[in-house]
Amino acid sequence: MGKDNANIVIILTKHLKKLSKAGLEDFVVALCDLKPPRGYNQIQRERLEGKTPKQMAEFIMRIYTNRYGPAKVRQALKNSHQNQIRTDLEKELREESKTTKSTVKVETSGGAANRKRVKEEQRGNDVKPKRRRGQKTESKTTKPTVKVETSGGAANRKRVKEEQRGDDVKPKRRRGQKTDEEHFVNQNRTNLIKLITDVEPVLDDLMEKELLTQEQYDVIGKKETSQAKMRELYRYVRSWQNLKVKNTLLEILKKHNPVVIKNLLGKSKAKKK
Repeated sequence: MGKDNANIVIILTKHLKKLSKAGLEDFVVALCDLKPPRGYNQIQRERLEGKTPKQMAEFIMRIYTNRYGPAKVRQALKNSHQNQIRTDLEKELREESKTTKSTVKVETSGGAANRKRVKEEQRGNDVKPKRRRGQKTESKTTKPTVKVETSGGAANRKRVKEEQRGDDVKPKRRRGQKTDEEHFVNQNRTNLIKLITDVEPVLDDLMEKELLTQEQYDVIGKKETSQAKMRELYRYVRSWQNLKVKNTLLEILKKHNPVVIKNLLGKSKAKKK
């Protein structure tokens, strides 16, 4: 049921409630005696018996619709000699009709320009404005900027291209430069875990250089053996992608365990030869 029909049902219910029990029965008889409009079925009395005024109003509007329902109710009130209620009902229905027409007029006023605006608002903010003669598009205005940014020769264009790809671009490896996996700390993991016995000073220096958090420092320190502490330390070393940081760890290991590191470095050099 539409909004307009719902309002009319409320109005009809309001005035049918004014009828006494006997008056309501007379109204039902008068309504059912009315000849239905062409193409509509006549309402049978048993369909309205026992119904409340609201249920009657809803039923009448459902059968006769907004087109004929109110008129049939007014005629039935007249035939059942309920003239005052009929007059009040007619007055309120006229006011409702004026309100409905005014609302429709406001919504549809404004001519072609207003309809165009409403249509554009319904399509949303993604509607592209019509391009005026001589007006440059966005793509044309961005071309000089791109030209400036990519000027400066091959080196500058390469830098711009790498920046566009993002920070995940791996820098090109220089000749002789070691990769992360080839770093001494990674290649000698097993030996360092087994041979480094003075772990606490190493942890203190790493903490001082902010390469370990307090939480990580505490977790490693709770391990009972030096091997367990070194093994735990390597859990965090794996996340160090910066070779400079691993070089710092190597220098700290040299400082507190010089003999171990010297021997391992010697073995590494011997293997290369």
